Amino acid sequence: MRNLVSLTLLIMLIITGCSPKEPVAKDTCKIIIEAKNYPSDSLVLVWNKGDEFKQETIILKNGKGEIDIKVPEYSVLSLMNLDESKSLKVGDGVIPSSPFYFFAENGERVSLSFDNKEWPIVKLSGGKTNTEYMKYLTDKGTLEKDLMEKHDKFLSTKDSVQLTQLNKEQEDILSKITDKQSNFIKANPSSYVSLFLLQNLIGELSFEEFEQKYNQLDSSIKNSELGKSISEYIENSKKTAINQQAPYFEKKDKDEKLVKLSDYKGKYILIDFWGSWCMPCRQSHPHLVKLYEKYSPKGLQFINIAQESSTGKNDWLNAIKEDRLVWTQILNNEDQNKYDVVNLYSIIAFPTKILINPEGKIIARLVGEEPETLDAELVKIFGE
Repeated sequence: MRNLVSLTLLIMLIITGCSPKEPVAKDTCKIIIEAKNYPSDSLVLVWNKGDEFKQETIILKNGKGEIDIKVPEYSVLSLMNLDESKSLKVGDGVIPSSPFYFFAENGERVSLSFDNKEWPIVKLSGGKTNTEYMKYLTDKGTLEKDLMEKHDKFLSTKDSVQLTQLNKEQEDILSKITDKQSNFIKANPSSYVSLFLLQNLIGELSFEEFEQKYNQLDSSIKNSELGKSISEYIENSKKTAINQQAPYFEKKDKDEKLVKLSDYKGKYILIDFWGSWCMPCRQSHPHLVKLYEKYSPKGLQFINIAQESSTGKNDWLNAIKEDRLVWTQILNNEDQNKYDVVNLYSIIAFPTKILINPEGKIIARLVGEEPETLDAELVKIFGE
């Protein structure tokens, strides 16, 4: 009987042209890719490992490829599209196309298939978490595709009426994406996907709404690495809210001089969090230079704190020189285990500017490019 079963199985494999799939190691995730109308022979996979970015190149043959990776369970993986036509050109710079995020599930085969014409719409399967994620992705890819197309038009037009309309349309799409994330989180409090989506809502929701949504999640995912990280962010945010005492730090600047926050007691301080890789940060620097020239003689102290990749120190130094940043420059990466200022001040977007009064209290927190808001704050303090 056993021989008959074995013979039957062999005949079925010959007929179907299939072979038994080898099991995936418990500490490994197998990524399988199938791409249509994709002009490159490779894709890039990126993820975080601690404070560093790791990446692997997936080589494609006839649009198909696969790779085995070993990462912590539930690591968020980013599939990067290398087709230059999917990027947005902004002046002399480029905004890469939206990556496709998914989850590493060890011991599983995770399959991704897409038609490059429809990027970032991707079909995903493999593992419990990715199955839950696909429920959320049902029409989210379409929204992101529409958003990129409208943003491309926004960057290429000079008509003020059309600009206003396109800006409104982009805001409407972003609002729909935020609502979609919020609805999924509410309906799936024990899904790891909800934790990932909640992280994306930092800056989109008020702090009170964000904390409330976190508190409603199941303890099983709150105790994960990402859950603990979000909890730490919440606690640090409370400590760095308006009217709170600015957390103390001491770091060496680019010239190896020790800079202590206590050295600035009794003075107004403007801390600018940035990175050489951050286009909006670099674009904000000419205005920051003007503010330095105008207000440093009046007593305003300037400190720039950069977060770079593990190999980005030279890029940082070159950017300082190119952007004419002549005041105190600190690289957060150095001695980060002692004073991680980016984490201390709950910085989740670059650029972020923190304004501190002579009593050492935070009086303004500005995320993104808000020159008019910052200017108004400084005029209130120092006059025109």
